[in-house]
Amino acid sequence: MSKIWVLTDDRTGHNNQSIAVAENLGLPYEIKKIHYNIFARLPNFLKSSGLTGVDRHVHEIFPPWPDLVIASGRRLAPIARYIKKKSGGKTFLCQMMWPDCPVEDFDILAVPEHDKHVGDNVITTIGAPNNITKEKLAEAEARWLKDRALPTPPVITLLVGGDSSKSRFTHPMAMELIQSVKNKVQEECATLFVTVSRRTSAQRIEDIRQELPSGAHFYNPAEESEDNPYLSYLAMADVIVVTGDSVSMCTEACATGKLVYIFDPTEFIPAKHRKLHSSLYYTKHALSFDDWGGWYAGHTQPNTAPLNEAIKIANTIKTKMGLN
Repeated sequence: MSKIWVLTDDRTGHNNQSIAVAENLGLPYEIKKIHYNIFARLPNFLKSSGLTGVDRHVHEIFPPWPDLVIASGRRLAPIARYIKKKSGGKTFLCQMMWPDCPVEDFDILAVPEHDKHVGDNVITTIGAPNNITKEKLAEAEARWLKDRALPTPPVITLLVGGDSSKSRFTHPMAMELIQSVKNKVQEECATLFVTVSRRTSAQRIEDIRQELPSGAHFYNPAEESEDNPYLSYLAMADVIVVTGDSVSMCTEACATGKLVYIFDPTEFIPAKHRKLHSSLYYTKHALSFDDWGGWYAGHTQPNTAPLNEAIKIANTIKTKMGLN
């Protein structure tokens, strides 16, 4: 049986991608949590295949070396390459997201198609792999309903992102979004679930809070101590509205097989994200928020096949490693 390591760090979204691929292999795996030092900020061409950015007082990167390493994100790439070097080239490397360093050592580079990277070791995905499954959604719904009444249908779930390095989620945008959703909630006598993200600014959170209709459920991960109900909100939704700034949230919404609308104002969405949205619209996994006014209770998703690229990556690993 293959020995599998999943490298993780402080980037939850990246970690979820790696864990999703590992889970879809259906084999035991170990999580190796990486803690960084100040040198982690250095560009990868300076760190090469080493542990320069790793806090060596707490790391667990020791032999015996694994047969397979799965990692996501730029900062973990040099560590994966270090493991392969120490194993004498025997360790198979699967890297999600472009690593910004020499890429020849990676056996699989799984990158979103909107990033436009090509190579013999590159496979492309629509958005980000995720670990959302029908089983996990059912479990999350059951947890929520254990001590609560069944929400009145239809259920609208709103996922709100925020500012990025290239764009700002402005007050007018927040008002357009929440007021449009609020109007539909009142029109359809729907139940509303809302979660913001850690990138949502305090001002935009307050904008949204003030407009929430009576009976809405609201979650702010920066404030709440309870378990994050994100999966429960996805599970109970009849329709999901998601801001288009987050690749992870968009593809996770589409992984549910529910009706999905992406809030995608041109001035808010970077060019690469617009390419992702175009793919999701083309495959009919999602619709633009421009079509939101035509939604009604009972409106079904054009493509109800859940989007989960983790399965595609896992199957490629199995084929290349002879694990089938």
